[in-house]
Amino acid sequence: MNKKLAAVSRKLPDIADERAITPRELKLLAEPTREFIYNALVTEARTATELAQLLECPTTRLYHHLKLMEKHELIVVVAERLVSGILERRYRATARRLRLDRSVFGDDVLGNERLESLLAYNFDQARADIVRSHAAGLIDLGIKPPAPKALMAYRHVLKLTPADRDRLLQRLHDFYQEYERLSQQPPPEQGEFVGLLLAAYPTEMRAADAPRARGTRAPVQKRGRS
Repeated sequence: MNKKLAAVSRKLPDIADERAITPRELKLLAEPTREFIYNALVTEARTATELAQLLECPTTRLYHHLKLMEKHELIVVVAERLVSGILERRYRATARRLRLDRSVFGDDVLGNERLESLLAYNFDQARADIVRSHAAGLIDLGIKPPAPKALMAYRHVLKLTPADRDRLLQRLHDFYQEYERLSQQPPPEQGEFVGLLLAAYPTEMRAADAPRARGTRAPVQKRGRS
């Protein structure tokens, strides 16, 4: 074989429509850079240099992430070539969509490690990302949403009828699917990164803990004399 071969191409593997991932792989993708890399490689194969241009960061920052993702078979090398004596690899995601393999969770209880990995992926990473973004001046807490640079963060617990519950959950799910469809398109050359976190879940709440309507006060309990 000619050692000075300028390029080596591999047959482009078929990309699966969907792949089930384990909590361990979910934890791996909790890192925002790796999550963006994966989504960027769904639409087309890219090199580390091309990914760095999209992320506006040095290429050297991505090598560790790419190696780790390749090790866990989340991405695959589809082509290689020598550029000025340096081997350049082109990567592609292994599936268009990732689905959490819920069969490995079993009957989760509070404190279950597998449940904790799911919570860490969503809430811990979102919190850390918000803190970093605020420190970088990207978030202005004095601005109300939905204005740019505002932090949109709400939390509420309601007692809903089954019809209202189903309707609202469907709207939230539809909104997320729209966001996911955008993630499967080629990322724009110009733009900004926007994080999204959605959570809706059945909650264990006693009637005494139920939230009161705004503007109402808690009843004052009279104390008897001892």
